[in-house]
Amino acid sequence: MIFMCLLFMTEKSKRKNLMRRKMADENVFLKEATRSWGILGIHILISAFILAAALAVTFFIGFGKSPRSVQNVSEIIPTVETEIARQEMNGVTFQVDGVVIPFRKVAVTSEVAGNITFLAQNCRIGRYVQKGDILAEVDRRDYQYAFEEAKQSLIKAEREIEEWKVAVENNQERLKITQEQFDTQKQETERCRTLYQKGAVSQSEMETAMLNLLTRKETVVTLTNESRTLEAQEERLIANRDLAKVEVGKAELNLERCTVYAPLTGLVVGLDVEQDKFIQRGESLVTIHDTSRLEVQCSLYMKQVEWLWSENRNDEDAQNPLPNQNTEQVTRVTREKISNETANEVTESGMPEEESDSAVLRHFYQFDDTPVVLHYELNGVIYQWRGTLTYLDGPGLDSRTRMMPCRVVVDDPLDVEAFTADGRKLQKSVSPTLMPGMFVTVEIHAQPARRLLNLSEMALLPGGTVWKIGKNEEGRDILVRASNIMTAHFDTKTGRVLVYAKRGILEPGDQVIVSPLASPVEGTFVNIKDTDLKEENGTVKLDLSQDREVTEKKVSASDSKLISGIEAAPESEKVLEAGSSAENSKEPGKAPGKEEMP
Repeated sequence: MIFMCLLFMTEKSKRKNLMRRKMADENVFLKEATRSWGILGIHILISAFILAAALAVTFFIGFGKSPRSVQNVSEIIPTVETEIARQEMNGVTFQVDGVVIPFRKVAVTSEVAGNITFLAQNCRIGRYVQKGDILAEVDRRDYQYAFEEAKQSLIKAEREIEEWKVAVENNQERLKITQEQFDTQKQETERCRTLYQKGAVSQSEMETAMLNLLTRKETVVTLTNESRTLEAQEERLIANRDLAKVEVGKAELNLERCTVYAPLTGLVVGLDVEQDKFIQRGESLVTIHDTSRLEVQCSLYMKQVEWLWSENRNDEDAQNPLPNQNTEQVTRVTREKISNETANEVTESGMPEEESDSAVLRHFYQFDDTPVVLHYELNGVIYQWRGTLTYLDGPGLDSRTRMMPCRVVVDDPLDVEAFTADGRKLQKSVSPTLMPGMFVTVEIHAQPARRLLNLSEMALLPGGTVWKIGKNEEGRDILVRASNIMTAHFDTKTGRVLVYAKRGILEPGDQVIVSPLASPVEGTFVNIKDTDLKEENGTVKLDLSQDREVTEKKVSASDSKLISGIEAAPESEKVLEAGSSAENSKEPGKAPGKEEMP
């Protein structure tokens, strides 16, 4: 009982201590909260003060006294540089990459079987051989024996024919004699028959005469049959003799084939046999590249092929159709025109109708031989060869590159010229020969029928846009936009670009802008910077050494200082400050002056 009372008092004291601690913590929290509310009030006052100051500044700026507006500020007109769009009369010269390939690659094979008894020194890879040089020899003994056997067979056939001729002559003589005997016996039999009828001879004598007549007749028939048999043997003997002659020719040919000659002049690039090796008929011996002529394999874009197709056509309406003409109409007109021209040529030359149809199709699938120049650079020296672009290499476009493969034929690979990088011709130089596998640059010149304009690369903007100078109703210069201008060729060396002329949009003689424009707008007034146009080699060049003022604007003194402020301050706020200072510093009675526009 005492223990329970002590336990109860202990628990009660613990609860009192716990209650005291909670009340102490609540007092501390109230003190800290009171202190933080004071700091919060100070922050609120500071924020309200900043907000009031901002509102006051805004009110002062927005509703206070504004700067005096600048009166009679003239329009700032940009000055541009231009050039004349000249029609390119010299055509297009473009370059493509190509690789040299052999004109012919011949695999020399053996036409007889046997052991290789001789192999020439030049019959090695990398050696140069001439047409007719001996490359190898095959064992001749078997073919020599076959040749002698064929000759003996021919002699035998000729002897048989001679024997036949003798037999025919002998048979003719015997037949002649027998025929005479038959005629004599026939007369004798007729005489006996007459005597028998008169009773001068007996019946046995008559029968003997008849028997002798039949015997003679049988002999004549036998000799006649033999003559016919001999005549039938003539064709067989002649055929045997001809067959023997053929065998002699074959044996002689095989004997000649034992010596293998070079069929062409070129370079040995492959060797498949060695001396003392047994080869079969048709087995390859060596491979020779023809070096007398070479070819260059290259690829052209379709627009370049179109230049070559249209090189001989001068139909301006077909190449520059009117706006109301579609492509099908132009193609139909062009086809009819070519057909008529070809028909006239066929009528004059007398070609058949089928050949005339192929000639019409040839205009669409082929182009005339075009001279080209091949370039190969080695150690700072540029070597050149002359070639001819002859035909299309393949049935159509390459499915991977979408380009048209073509072939260039070089008739004389040894005819080479050397030039320095600046175009100076070298008289004495060690010139390499054109070899298969070399990568060369093919320079092709085309004369398209469609009109081309020669412009500076600065005139053509991305997207095919060209800005040119036009006139408004008042006769002032304004910006005019020419859109969708197609680029034909860009020369990286000169920085000139060739574009297609478009009727009514961009034509020869138009004045195009070559200076940069910041956010141009069609119809904006512009000033043209004076330039002297010079033409060198068909290229229009700009001489900017002399500049002059084209248009002068009358502006007030405040405008003059405003423009000065614009030059000093690129931002619009600086312009307003400059205009305000110019207005405040304006002297009374000062006349407006003139100032050159920037």
